[in-house]
Amino acid sequence: MKTATIALILVLTSFQVNAQWKNKFRAGLNGGYEWNIFLNPSTISGENEMLFRDDLWISAPYQGGFFSADLNRKTAQGRWKIGAYLSGANYNSRINANRHSFRLNASYRIKYAERKYFEIAPGLYRINRVGTNDQDAILSTPFSYLKLTIPVSFDFYLRNKVWLKTTGGYLYKSYDRTNDRELFYHAGFASASLSKKWKNKRGEAKLTYSNRVELRLYKNLEFFLAEPAEAGDPTEQEEVEESSRIWTYISNDLEYSLKPVNDRFKLTMGLYTTVRLDSEEENSYKEFTPGLSGEWKMKNWTLSTDLSYVYRNYSEREVGEEELPLQYKYIRANIKAEIPLRKNINFYVRTSVVNRASSNDLLTRGFREYFNSRVETGVTIRF
Repeated sequence: MKTATIALILVLTSFQVNAQWKNKFRAGLNGGYEWNIFLNPSTISGENEMLFRDDLWISAPYQGGFFSADLNRKTAQGRWKIGAYLSGANYNSRINANRHSFRLNASYRIKYAERKYFEIAPGLYRINRVGTNDQDAILSTPFSYLKLTIPVSFDFYLRNKVWLKTTGGYLYKSYDRTNDRELFYHAGFASASLSKKWKNKRGEAKLTYSNRVELRLYKNLEFFLAEPAEAGDPTEQEEVEESSRIWTYISNDLEYSLKPVNDRFKLTMGLYTTVRLDSEEENSYKEFTPGLSGEWKMKNWTLSTDLSYVYRNYSEREVGEEELPLQYKYIRANIKAEIPLRKNINFYVRTSVVNRASSNDLLTRGFREYFNSRVETGVTIRF
């Protein structure tokens, strides 16, 4: 968090030095309640007894806040963007559930030829939270991690409101060290999207198809430490075991959005597919996701929704008493209502739900079902 604070100060200082930057600042306070914070199943079999929801679920109220800064500047050569976001939430009755994060991003876009654009947009994200996500039991990952992304894009305007965008880049993600164990991965990715927009007196519509390929190289390091020869002697590293794996993600997405001329609502329908190929095969899966999102602007308030269904199938991994292929079925929903209190102050109520069903009927912790939900209210200020 100290790094994030320093970064925010540098961003704000650069804005003060150069008044040509246009700025948007936002801040907010919020509070709410979250159920099953660490994504546990509702039942597992312990060594000597059965554990149920009351024993496994950790649920608690929380209070938090955020601050964001977005700076934009247009020059004769191109356009600059700089953004920073800092947020946190404290669970008073469950200190180990506290979460804090920051995000830094920048973008430079330039028109280098007729109807051709170049953009580089690096981003850095950090989240700090106690606990480990054991849900898939393949790579048990801490909730805390650092993520760096460096994408480079080339956009081509093909006339008649048709755009082609190609992107390639590098991604690095490092999870916090736990129990002398370190896990991180390097990734290269490439994507292409083709979009077409239609405009008439009634409004506008847009159809977008995109494809993305990402190749991840995981490094999973485990350290074994020898016992000291005598009391007080420092322990010495006895052996280092290094293993790695390669996961390849291939996604194909199709989206259609509709917005009428009065700008009262926007509706987006999407169909998203993902294939993960594992170098060890048994962790490969295919995923199919239809989704629907919308935003409705009423006279004095705004309602936004996001609903999706996810079906994921691991054809080579068998689970349960009948040893059937592992399958997940997710339902995700988000609803937010926002009401203006003053010109630059809004009050909102938001709720989110994630429910995962699993074909694994064994009473273990991994590869199981889980439920998570959150209700939050807050105030947002723009200045």
